[in-house]
Amino acid sequence: MTTTVRRALVTGATSGIGRAIAEALAAQGTQVIITGRDSRRGEEVVAAIRAAHGKADFVVADLSSPQSVINLAAQAEKIMGGVDILINNAGIYTFGPTAEVTEAGFNAMYDTNVKAPFLLRPASHPEWSSVVGDASSTSLRWLPTLG
Repeated sequence: MTTTVRRALVTGATSGIGRAIAEALAAQGTQVIITGRDSRRGEEVVAAIRAAHGKADFVVADLSSPQSVINLAAQAEKIMGGVDILINNAGIYTFGPTAEVTEAGFNAMYDTNVKAPFLLRPASHPEWSSVVGDASSTSLRWLPTLG
């Protein structure tokens, strides 16, 4: 993978796919901001990237909170002076029968999976040139627990 991107914001980057994306971008010379809810894991990812001579910072963010999302965008601007690529990797889902999903649980899923990427959209930051979203394989198959 090669890239001309210089500054990236990767949500949900403290583990799994998000971490792998952040590490791959950093290995190509991209400065990355790691975001997630767990400061310890975020700092571990940053340390690993820096140990490999990459540039990374961590900003704790709870994407189910619109104010936290707004603060994240402001911190990305402050730390890197802008964002060239946004990776919307963070996502949550409450597994179980739909009838058992609480309104609070639904709102957290909606705020994290729909509202946060909307609030981080390029229209609010015209200098952002690329936006990428990803999804797990769960989104591609029928889950009998949804009935």
